[in-house]
Order: sequence, then C-alpha cells, then structure tokens
Amino acid sequence: MRDRANDRERFFISAIYDRQVTGNLEKEAETLRLWEQTYPRDPNAPGLMGAFAAGGTGKYELMIQKSRDAIAIDPDFFPPYVSLLWGYIYLDRLNDAEQALRQAIGRAPGRPVVQMFSYHLAFLKGDAAEMERQMALARGKPGAEDGISHLQAMVLARAGRLEAASRSARHAIELASAAGQGERGAVFETAAGVWEAWYGNAAAAKRNAMHVLEAANGRHVQYAAALALAIAGDRSRAQAIADDLNTRFPEDTSVRFNYVPTLRALSALGANDPARAIELLRPAATYEFAQPAISFFGSGGGGFGAMYPTYVRGVAYLALHQATEAAAEFQKIVDHPGVVLVDPIGALTRLQLGRALTQTGDLAKASAVYADLLALWKDADHDLELLKRAQAEFAALRQ
Repeated sequence: MRDRANDRERFFISAIYDRQVTGNLEKEAETLRLWEQTYPRDPNAPGLMGAFAAGGTGKYELMIQKSRDAIAIDPDFFPPYVSLLWGYIYLDRLNDAEQALRQAIGRAPGRPVVQMFSYHLAFLKGDAAEMERQMALARGKPGAEDGISHLQAMVLARAGRLEAASRSARHAIELASAAGQGERGAVFETAAGVWEAWYGNAAAAKRNAMHVLEAANGRHVQYAAALALAIAGDRSRAQAIADDLNTRFPEDTSVRFNYVPTLRALSALGANDPARAIELLRPAATYEFAQPAISFFGSGGGGFGAMYPTYVRGVAYLALHQATEAAAEFQKIVDHPGVVLVDPIGALTRLQLGRALTQTGDLAKASAVYADLLALWKDADHDLELLKRAQAEFAALRQ
C-alpha cells in the first residue's frame, strides 16, 4: 500500500511498520522527525514520537515535549494526552500528572485508559481507598474492569498476597477472553506466571508459561512466558525462545535491549556464571529506564517488565559478592517508582537491597529497608517462603 499512498500516508505507514512489525524504535523516530519537518502542522508526527518511540527508549522528557507539541497543534487529538500522562508518571512528577489527568478527563471522561491512570496515581500516592474506589467504578465497564483487575492483581502480588492476586488475575483473564481479547488475556496470564517465578513457585510458573505458549505466539507474550521459565529454572526452553526472538526480530528495540539480554543473563545465572550474566546484560544499559513493549502496552501501559535487566544485574553482582555494585543496581529501581509502578519486582528489589546492604556492612540502612519491606508484606500469605526469609534476615540484623 505504501507505493500507492501520498507522502503523508507513507510517513504514517513507515512509522507504524517499524513500531509494530520490525519493532525498530530508532528507525521509527527517524521517520517521525522527517515527517514533522515536512508537515509541521500535522499532530500525528509529534503525537507518535511522544508515545512508544520515546517511552520505549526511556526518553521521557521528549515524551512530554512532543505530546505537548501535538496537543498545541490539535487540542482535540486525544492520544497525546495519554502519552503526556505517562511521561509525567515515569518521571515521578505526580502533581503534573494529576493536572494532565484532569485535562484528559475533560477531553474523554469515559475512556478506560483514563481510569487506569487514576488507579496508577492512587497507587503512587499510597491512597488505598482511592484504588478501591477506582476498582469499584470499573466494574461492568468493558476495557476497564479487566485492566484494573490486572493492576489490582499486581498490587496484591507485590504485597505478598499471592492467593488473592491469583483470583484477581483469573478475573482479568476471563474478562479479556470473553471480550475476544486473547493476546491481552495472555499478557495478564504471563504476568501471573512471572510473579509466581519471582516468589519461588517454580511449578506454578512453568504450568502458566506452557499454557500461554500453547495459546499465544506474540513476541511479547513469548518473552514473558520464557521469563517465567528462566526464573523457574527451565533454562533450555527459555534459551530456545530467546534465540528464536533474536532470529525473528533482530531489529526490535525491546527484544534487543531488554528481552534477549534478560533471558540470556538468567540462563547464565542458572548455570552459576554470574560474571557472564553481567556481560550479557551490557546491551540493556542503552535503554535502562525505558519501558519495554510488554510493560508499555500491557493493560494499557504500566504492566510489568521495566528495569528487569537492572534487577538481574544486581542479583549477579550479589552472587559475585560485589555488594556495593549490587546495592547500586537495586537502588536504581527503588529510586524510579514511576517506571516500575505496580510490578511486584518493586517488593523483591527491597529484599535484595537489604541483603546487599547487609553485605556492605551498612546495617542501619539495611534494617530500614527490611522494615519497609515487612510493612509492605504485613498482610502477606502466612506460608510465603520469602516472607519467612525476610523476617529471619531482619531478626539477625537486630541481634
């Protein structure tokens, strides 16, 4: 179709082709820059630049600026309001995000994505009552109830309440499936598999991953299933998926700089080679704070998977007894709550940070981190193994 389109349409086709097919965000950005120069009054070029082209490469200031540019050209063009909100959230500029949310509500009060932003902001502010209110408001609303049920599942898993998280996740999956949104449901399902793996429930993680791989074949879902398998110790299957992704999507920014390095590093850790894991993660440093596609598009944004390479690098440093370096990696995650959002990795990072600080000898700071974690896990499932370990490690620090 591109050869039969006009110039403006060709820009659009090329940009979307690189975003959706090759996944090459650098190339998409080149097309968008030329499009904006050629048609400076077209809001689509800055609007697309302020979306995944910037978010997927961690350029959040650019995300904000280009979204503003698009809105200035056409105040009725809604997508840039969404990107503007994400940019502020990723940079932890919550006051600006609240103002942008009011703008978005004024433009499109009934959009499900607007309600998800309300939930995210309430989470970042620690407003549990508002989170519950948004959950109640979402009930019965297509496109909203499943997404917020998924976010609620992530929050519950982050708090160590895995049984309740599983129930909320099943509800989200069922709603997405009933609406014919199979890939969306698969994203929700793989999220559950990943958190089961992080919490050490290998059998549940493997069952989840294999079920998803039988039902869905999108590259992002495949990555998430492979991630659950890799964490759960199935290195051979995870490595095979990593190799397949690398072969089929050699240009994809998320695949190159997040998915494949993370999977290969986890395989190296499983083979007791943490130094190799660190080496394999070098490409991930290029876009360390970026949103990979599984996170950016999962449940309308803010899914899971951001900063996983950083977490795995920290674990590798811990395995090498390089505690100072490990603590620095985990601290990066703690310092970027708007990037990680509801992902349970936020809780697990605190456990690893406490361990790293203990190894450095900074026992006062380690104690504070453990106390923060145990407050988060105060209502966790009583049989949660990581909770028992954290309690024992904290008790040892206080002796």
